[in-house]
Amino acid sequence: MKAIRVGFFWMMIYFWLPLLINTPAAHSQIWMESQPPLLLPDNTTSCGNDGWDDRFFRSGPNSGIDALATDGENVYAAGRFTLIDGIPTHPIARWDGERWHPMGEIGGIVRALLVDSKGILYAAVQDGGSSVHYVKWWDGQTWRVLGERFYGVITALAISPDGEIYAAGFFKYVGEARLNRVARWDGENWRSLGEGVDGVVRTLAADRQGNLYVGGDFDWANGNVRIYGGLAIWDGSQWRSLSDTEPEQWWSVRSLATTDDGGLYVGGSFTNAWGVPVSNLAYWDGKQWRNPGIDLPNSVQALYWSEGELFVFGAPNVYHWDGSQWNAISMGASTGPFAVHAFLMHKGQLYVGGGFFEVGQNAGIQFIARWDGSQWYPVYNQTRIGNGIRGRVNVVISDRLGNVYVGGNFANVGVQNIHAVAQWNGQSWLSLDNGLEVDPNSSEKGVVALAVDKNGVLYACEKYHLEGCGVLVEDRWERITRQPGNALTVDQEGNLYISYKEMPYGKYIVIMWDGSEITTLGMFTNGVINALTVADDGALYVGGQFQLPDTQVTHTVARWDGQQWHPVGNPFDGPVYALVTNGNKIYAGGQFTKAGDVTLNHIAYWNGEQWLALATGIGATPGESAKVTSLALYDGMLFVGGRFGRAGSTLANNVALWNGSRWYALGDGVDDEVAAMAIVNGRELYVVGRYLRWAGNKSSLGIAMWHITPPPELTETLWFPRQMHLHWE
Repeated sequence: MKAIRVGFFWMMIYFWLPLLINTPAAHSQIWMESQPPLLLPDNTTSCGNDGWDDRFFRSGPNSGIDALATDGENVYAAGRFTLIDGIPTHPIARWDGERWHPMGEIGGIVRALLVDSKGILYAAVQDGGSSVHYVKWWDGQTWRVLGERFYGVITALAISPDGEIYAAGFFKYVGEARLNRVARWDGENWRSLGEGVDGVVRTLAADRQGNLYVGGDFDWANGNVRIYGGLAIWDGSQWRSLSDTEPEQWWSVRSLATTDDGGLYVGGSFTNAWGVPVSNLAYWDGKQWRNPGIDLPNSVQALYWSEGELFVFGAPNVYHWDGSQWNAISMGASTGPFAVHAFLMHKGQLYVGGGFFEVGQNAGIQFIARWDGSQWYPVYNQTRIGNGIRGRVNVVISDRLGNVYVGGNFANVGVQNIHAVAQWNGQSWLSLDNGLEVDPNSSEKGVVALAVDKNGVLYACEKYHLEGCGVLVEDRWERITRQPGNALTVDQEGNLYISYKEMPYGKYIVIMWDGSEITTLGMFTNGVINALTVADDGALYVGGQFQLPDTQVTHTVARWDGQQWHPVGNPFDGPVYALVTNGNKIYAGGQFTKAGDVTLNHIAYWNGEQWLALATGIGATPGESAKVTSLALYDGMLFVGGRFGRAGSTLANNVALWNGSRWYALGDGVDDEVAAMAIVNGRELYVVGRYLRWAGNKSSLGIAMWHITPPPELTETLWFPRQMHLHWE
């Protein structure tokens, strides 16, 4: 009886719906699958952020460190980062020797840090994107403003032996008081040092005698004291220059460090100190300039003196004076001249902060490093290892055992040095490079395509080392072709299909490799092949925008019948980037809007006769263009990835779910264009992007994972015929 009621309902819709349409010219088509759609609750269009996994963050900070300080028990780091070990920070954090701790909302960019004799932490803060700056102090719970606002940049903080705090930079006013680039805190207000200086102050250092050394780009102090070489001294009551004549060359002072006996080291860019030959580092003994006994090849950006030892950064090394001789501590050839911004000695170990991406050959050490006297170490929570990928990620696939493979142009996965291709077993990363290398200066090179057969054999196309496509045999890559293909797929028989661009002719060729021989399946002209897939019946499909062999007509999807190529339906008005099959059903995604006169909007379904829309398709955010670059299908759920802001009428950031009848967002989605997706055992969706940083509300570097929860089914489900078309004119 129930079946009769259902059939009668749809029969009434079929006959009466045309009468309900007031527009005579209206025309529509409704398509529904033969299996029941999987439905989420009707009152939601988003799956929430809980499905996104949080393990793929980058260990340590996610951006540069500009300042370091210590209170003897903790190391404080500040700079441009927003995350440390995946934990949001703003942008200052405390390292207790085992893990990082956020320190509340400081309200801007931190440029300098200072700890006084009582252990109170001070920070020079730029208030958001404004030109208003403050010195703030940490009361153990929150940040408090110290005095009035600074109208200009604060570049340096220093403290005298008697506890006076100094701030300097490029400002003229603090509150309503004109202080001219240098200010002193008297316990209640910021006070001037005479009439200040007339240019930018870059660095400060106080000695034990109460003198304040000031370095930067200025020529006058107090309005009438000539300063030579951009280096002045304030003795507590008046300004004077360290030298009474112009230097023989222009001085650029970048860093200062005072010694226990009243001496001063000056670092920057210069080769002469008032007649004394030097190399970017000079020593003032209180009376005259001296050569410190070392030739530094590059400008000195950072100095640090601690208990008779001096540390100097002159790329690519940290140079250490131990009191009797100089030693070089290598940071690696990739560490440029401006990579290090701060030094700190803490509990007998040297901490280095800056903008560097690796130390030595360890790409897992970024932005902050620790030297124990013999080796460099990263500074991160050992119990919370980030598994993110630093670098360009192009492709992700999975095998039947649940392993995930990623390929791209990267050199660091998690905290390991892994190049170009890596395997994720669900818990940790394994290296599969075996000779594959990357070129970090190229956005095109690296692994661009991966495939794995039913026996777990891995194939890759790579544009740098292999310069072609290869198969991994006993931990060694063997080349199959010398052309770096852009798409791969494998059929049930183990045959590998490759599409590649033949140079210099620019024509795309599809070949089949059966394990020993290569067979050419056709040459496509005037276009591109972007995607390959094999249906359950063994038919090979290609997607892109091309002309078939021996034709002059442009197509976007074609099928190989074993002998020749056939177009599949009307061509789209833009290229196809992704194909996926379910049985003999085909889904296509790309940068198209129509096939013939059928509006599709970047995503379409082939029903055996024509291309059909999935609701209103995929749309862009205002001012952007949309495209679908990746598709993944499981148990009636189609996951769609690309660059878009809307799926149907649902707001969706770059990734969405089609459940057979409607669109859903995966929480807040991901923050950048999706390059590829893969589903593992029906439980997890892996998403990769070339510049991916966030997934939902979680840090996720290069790769993200969504835990798939099958949507609840309705208690009563309507079953529809395989195809149902409602037409009205």
